[in-house]
Amino acid sequence: MPTSEATPNFTQITIGYSDSEDRLWVRLSGRRAGVLFWLSRRMLKLLLRSTFDLLARGQPPEVFSAKHQEIVAQLKPAGAPKGPDDPASKRATEQFGLLNSVDVSVNGARLSLNLRGAGGSASFACDRPRAHQLLQAFWNRQRHAGWDIEAPWAVDEQAAPANQS
Repeated sequence: MPTSEATPNFTQITIGYSDSEDRLWVRLSGRRAGVLFWLSRRMLKLLLRSTFDLLARGQPPEVFSAKHQEIVAQLKPAGAPKGPDDPASKRATEQFGLLNSVDVSVNGARLSLNLRGAGGSASFACDRPRAHQLLQAFWNRQRHAGWDIEAPWAVDEQAAPANQS
């Protein structure tokens, strides 16, 4: 059933960390304005794992992990975090509050995220190479925040068979 208000789709995503909130923030922006969600550790851990699993569907973890690392290495690095950023200072950014759910879908060569918070919902989509870069950016940002969430693409070398003859 169509709703009177369609979920806005945004073309850019920025990820940051707030020391005072101990949360990541996710700003989606486009031509008009932007929206901002706050992201907890628990939600980020689920987002990283579910997105990686959907992208890897049907491939052995060690093969897909190597592919992820190869794709990320080929893309232009986003650089190191640039210190604290106050998302509330952006006048054209509407606060959508704590992220309470994310619908992740992979359709062919495209990843789509539909984010929902108390203030509303918004969506973001990108191609597969950028999806890998996005996952890496989320993981890098949490690492710099000191959250120590294990990377879903980290493969335990000891779990792999030593010799397959």
